[in-house]
Amino acid sequence: MSQIQDLDIHCPDASQLLRVIAFLDPESIPLEMLITGAKAVVDMQHMQTRSPLIGSLLALIQSPLARQNAITHLQTRCLVTFHAGSESPTLCIHDLIQLVVLEDTKRRGLDRQLFEFAVDLVSAAFGQIEEVRSHQWWPRCELLVPHIHSLTLRQDTSSKAKKALLLANRGRGEYLGNRGRFAEAENLYKNILAEGEQLVGPNDPDVLTVMNNLAWVYKARGRYVDAETLLERVLESRRNQLGPEHRDTLKTMYDLAVVYYFQQRFEDSETQLQQTLQILETQFGLEDDGTLSTMNMLARVYTEQQRYDEAHSLLTRVLQMREKLRGPEHTDTVYTKHALANVYISQRQDDAAAVLFQQVLRVWGTNLGSQHPDTLIAMYSLARVYALQGHYRDAEPLLVCVLAARERILGLLHPNTQGTVGLLALVYEKLGRLDEAKMLKQRMSSSSF
Repeated sequence: MSQIQDLDIHCPDASQLLRVIAFLDPESIPLEMLITGAKAVVDMQHMQTRSPLIGSLLALIQSPLARQNAITHLQTRCLVTFHAGSESPTLCIHDLIQLVVLEDTKRRGLDRQLFEFAVDLVSAAFGQIEEVRSHQWWPRCELLVPHIHSLTLRQDTSSKAKKALLLANRGRGEYLGNRGRFAEAENLYKNILAEGEQLVGPNDPDVLTVMNNLAWVYKARGRYVDAETLLERVLESRRNQLGPEHRDTLKTMYDLAVVYYFQQRFEDSETQLQQTLQILETQFGLEDDGTLSTMNMLARVYTEQQRYDEAHSLLTRVLQMREKLRGPEHTDTVYTKHALANVYISQRQDDAAAVLFQQVLRVWGTNLGSQHPDTLIAMYSLARVYALQGHYRDAEPLLVCVLAARERILGLLHPNTQGTVGLLALVYEKLGRLDEAKMLKQRMSSSSF
């Protein structure tokens, strides 16, 4: 292509930048991603380890004047489109131009080096996300994940880059899981595991983390036996490699206890949580996130065991500490409010439970969106309180929304979906809508076969 040849002559730095971004998703390449990634790469690497080509590209991306000059050269030759939005300027490459650039880069023998640099940029940019669990970082995650995907499709270009992509995809999977996109997360984790086990072996710490994350997705999808099997493998490996008191080992012990809880193996869950909590308190203190999460989960077990006073006391302590450390509307604080509201239901303090569930639903609905699994849990919980109070007309529209979303996200056989069907059928009966209740019950019964 004559434009690329002309660019090589008049602005070789812009030509190399074009070759780098051609490896990314062509639809929308955030300029901020390149800048943030370049700064992080500079902070992580020593000057001596960089080739002159990579050093030149880092300098170009970090210099506002040189960067804009390169973009102007690319625009003038119709090689990219630059959308200079006030908040997030982006570059766009036509698919045909991308293909020509990639073929020319390979012909020149630059594909491996520039691909590795593109992986470094995107991985470093994603590494600057402080908390994938937090809704505040989700818009940034959403900007970056298409580029991780695009690079992964080309990972055979460089065996060296595969390790970095394994870590970047692990973060991508965590983002998808926290968004409630469980099917996408499961498929991604399976692909990462297949690649990672070949690349670094099944007992590599990063591979074990992916395995642990996949088990968490299985738990969310109601596949408790699959989750338990994976977590037992991870726990054995982590105990052997890291010891019984390492934080990663304790995280897997906690996750396994959660699976026991959802299997209604409450004694097993309590034993595991008590062991985990004892080590966490000693090692990290009472204000540690892991300690508080374990206390929160233990209180949920106590609730199922009808030990309501113990559950209430424990959750009150956790709530006070989380409000102090994270604020009243942080995700972890709201989880504790939800658990405390369930204790109030068990104690037949329905009004107190309703107030808390309304607070939880407001925060999760705003922060996570109306279709997120946690928002649906809050919606279902509030509907359950309304039903207990005899406010069936208030409960019915909430349950209809929850059922539609859960059937789509989790499937009709998931325990949470089945529970929603059962409660909605009961509400229809109380409202005198017997035909609708009968149809729901028949549907639930036939889905079990």
